[in-house]
Amino acid sequence: MAVIHKTYQVRTYTTSAGYDRLAHVLRNCARLYNAALEEWKAAYRHKGHSLSMSRTKFDQMKELTGVREDDPEFWGSVSLQVARGVLVRLDRARQSFFRRVQTGETPGFPRFKSSRRWRTIELAETQRSMVKSCSSGYVLKIKGLPTLRIRKGQELPPSEDLKAMTITMRGRRLWVNLTYAVSMETFPKNDDAVGVDMGVSERLVLSTGEVVKRRRKPNERLKRAQQRLSRCRKGSREWCKRRDVLANQQDRERIRNRNECHRVTTDLVKRFGLIAVENLRIRNMT
Repeated sequence: MAVIHKTYQVRTYTTSAGYDRLAHVLRNCARLYNAALEEWKAAYRHKGHSLSMSRTKFDQMKELTGVREDDPEFWGSVSLQVARGVLVRLDRARQSFFRRVQTGETPGFPRFKSSRRWRTIELAETQRSMVKSCSSGYVLKIKGLPTLRIRKGQELPPSEDLKAMTITMRGRRLWVNLTYAVSMETFPKNDDAVGVDMGVSERLVLSTGEVVKRRRKPNERLKRAQQRLSRCRKGSREWCKRRDVLANQQDRERIRNRNECHRVTTDLVKRFGLIAVENLRIRNMT
């Protein structure tokens, strides 16, 4: 038995006021990210490359106390882990920037985030009380966020094994990624090997001669939703409705494509002990 971190992605539901509250939290998270990034950029310009990492995420986390005191109406009422999750996300962007600089890649300096494109709430730490079982499924309760409900379906591991949580809003759909530490049996030893070639017209071509067809999107349905959106005045109430309809349709297609990828990769892992792939730049192929 091996202990691994397994992520469960589940659909969650809340009230109409709950969606508005989450949208408000997401906007404030984007503002906090931009303010922390601006502070770090100022220190980076002032101190230079040698002292660029003097402002760590822990230094900025210490200042969250002052931020919560200055804005008790919002940040004082929201869980501290939500704000810390924003700084953890910024720290990952900074670490990636310095990694690219050291390896000679295009650095890609961290950029400011638009509040319209900030869709994820990441919790820096989790507690077992955040996820509770109930008769209708599960309930997620986090300070400052609306109550989120998970319908009965897939059974989740015990709450004490919860390691991480992210909440993502796509259109008017809510998804929660719950990462647990679980024990799983390893596959028996297998000496069979296969080479995998990723294509453009086909999804995969195996060295055994098998071809995995690429899933075709129902373009007519997406095209119709895009046309209805384009006929609306941008920013109007009808435009917002049509935008959410298109986002929901694209989200459904993303889930169907992801599920098909998981079925293909799971089958390969079960059948072969060694899987070889080419080191390709997929963007250059298309």
